[in-house]
Amino acid sequence: MEKILMALALIPKVIELVIAVENIFPVSGAGKDKLALIKEFVMAAYDGALEIWPIIERAVNATVAFCNALGIFKTSKTAA
Repeated sequence: MEKILMALALIPKVIELVIAVENIFPVSGAGKDKLALIKEFVMAAYDGALEIWPIIERAVNATVAFCNALGIFKTSKTAA
């Protein structure tokens, strides 16, 4: 239960991180690379992140899907 509570506490920061990464790198088709970058940031910032990564990953994917559905994320180019 403690892991779940920790993951839930991190979600607002994860959402901020997703939006920041997308704003800095608005490249279409680079979702896997952006997710890997976010994972590296989270792993570097929190020692126990590996244990709760599946929860954080789902939060990242849900945030991206939600923002894409609303047209919040604007892509500028396609990944090579």
